[in-house]
Amino acid sequence: MSKFQKKLKRRRDLFKHTTNYGESINKRKQFTIQLSQNKREQQLIKRRNLNNTNQTNTVSQEKQKEKKTPTIDELPTLLKGIQSQDIDEVKNNLTSLRIMVSEKDSPIDIIIEERTLQILIHFLYPQLDNYIRFQTAWILTNLCSGTTEQTLIVVELGFIPKLITLLDSEDANLIEQGLWCLGNIASDCIQFRNEILKNEFIIEKILQQFSKKYLTLNITKNAVWLLSQLFRRSPLPDVSLVEMALPTISSLLKSTNYSVISDACWTFNYISNEGSDYIDAILEFDAIPILVQLLRNTRTQIQTPSLLTISNIVSGNNQQAQSVLDEELLDNLKYLLNDQQNHIRKETLRILSNITAGTKSQIRAVIKSGYIKKIIDILKNDVWSIQKQALWVLSNAVCEGSTKQVNYILKCNSLQLFCFFLCRSEPKIIKICLDAIVKILQIGKDESEKNGSYINKYKLEMEEFQILKDLQRIAIHEVKSISKIANYLIDFYFTNEQEDIENFD
Repeated sequence: MSKFQKKLKRRRDLFKHTTNYGESINKRKQFTIQLSQNKREQQLIKRRNLNNTNQTNTVSQEKQKEKKTPTIDELPTLLKGIQSQDIDEVKNNLTSLRIMVSEKDSPIDIIIEERTLQILIHFLYPQLDNYIRFQTAWILTNLCSGTTEQTLIVVELGFIPKLITLLDSEDANLIEQGLWCLGNIASDCIQFRNEILKNEFIIEKILQQFSKKYLTLNITKNAVWLLSQLFRRSPLPDVSLVEMALPTISSLLKSTNYSVISDACWTFNYISNEGSDYIDAILEFDAIPILVQLLRNTRTQIQTPSLLTISNIVSGNNQQAQSVLDEELLDNLKYLLNDQQNHIRKETLRILSNITAGTKSQIRAVIKSGYIKKIIDILKNDVWSIQKQALWVLSNAVCEGSTKQVNYILKCNSLQLFCFFLCRSEPKIIKICLDAIVKILQIGKDESEKNGSYINKYKLEMEEFQILKDLQRIAIHEVKSISKIANYLIDFYFTNEQEDIENFD
């Protein structure tokens, strides 16, 4: 392998947008986290204000009267009431307490300070009345929609194992509320997530809910929400646990409920973000064709996590990227480049840049699908944040492509763009433009020698674009790798000195 080929290989390894690549990926992760946090906040608000509308069996048998919301001054009376020996008085006061904590801006801190939790922990035992257990779980669910400090008290008092026992119930309401509360706890922070995962059977218990005869839509929603939160943060549970859950999560992509599909998509995003072994696990199942089709879903809560998942997989190795390409990915990506949302266009271009950082056959697929002219149009007309991603697509295609592929790209009037974007101040952008220019000039040199003209047509075009002035400016750039390439190009192509590109290190 020549020095030039070694340089290209190093570039490929460096500039494929893997999930560990530099600042741009960190920003993308923050964007992903913000999206999922926004989603979570909306759901938690819904949880705090949840009305008692979907209860069946156990709860409906306990016909409760309409109650006004108790004031905080009534809390001592309520706490005394739930410790009564009279079961009806316990239920009545427990219901009032649940109404209090279900209100928006409920005084969670004061409720916790009154040692409420120390009393409630005794109300989750399986031998107790299901209505009492249900109301207790509901109270905990709302308390755990508060701050991390508030949820920490629930965790430290040992509620998690008792909440998990609710999943063994035959009462749909208890199962639903147990899943809901555990999901709120897991979503708060990785430490709480790990406390739940200490129960070695928790994933299995969640998955069992999908095969129970009394499975409801609410149970499905809360079960997939909990799974998404257990797989949300790095490091993920062992890949064997993930593999156990993947068939179920894959099947949920076919749900008719948009919330279920969205949470399933987010779960795939979190898993695919963890690295090659987890991507391989995903590829073992039939999720990819569905995820690719979901790119056409116009609902942002479904389209975005699907797109991010595909992006994670394509950022893996070439074989993993090819697995997605084989599912007609390029046909389904096209219309996303016209999406009104910047983050959708940007992520679509990131996917394309990872494909063009791959094999020549993958670059050929991008070219044959008609993307190059669209990329050039974006580089001419879109906003700068989108143009940057488009430039990666083009630069990768040039640096990794064959001579025939590069010549086609240049016939689409891309050469002027590489020269133009040298004027930008961002070092990474300058660097990828220089890398493409090195490859283009090398091809021009090789072709001129082959046809005996010794006239490098691409050099002449660049001179028309006054590239020498820009090269001289960045020849003194503070980033050494940039100044080194600029000086090399000046010396080798734009002066009378001729050195072989093989000598450039």
